[in-house]
Amino acid sequence: MANYTVSASDWVDIATLMDDDYDATDDLTLYVNQIPLGLLQLAISSAKPTAGNGMELPSFSKYAIGTAAGATTWVKASATPIDVYIY
Repeated sequence: MANYTVSASDWVDIATLMDDDYDATDDLTLYVNQIPLGLLQLAISSAKPTAGNGMELPSFSKYAIGTAAGATTWVKASATPIDVYIY
């Protein structure tokens, strides 16, 4: 698929992050590229997370998103923007 940049300013769901590239029928995996500072925060929720950090993923981690989970899988960078590859 493609690389996407996750902001440190707010949570974003995978469907919004991928925009037109998102297809709910795809079995997606998120790969965290090298992180210069911080961690990638990931949360599974039907609504935007409001508290806590969620799961924290370091550089070179993989996370299986699966199918039809783009609106419930949320990501946020902990310090600086982070590039992720979603395939």
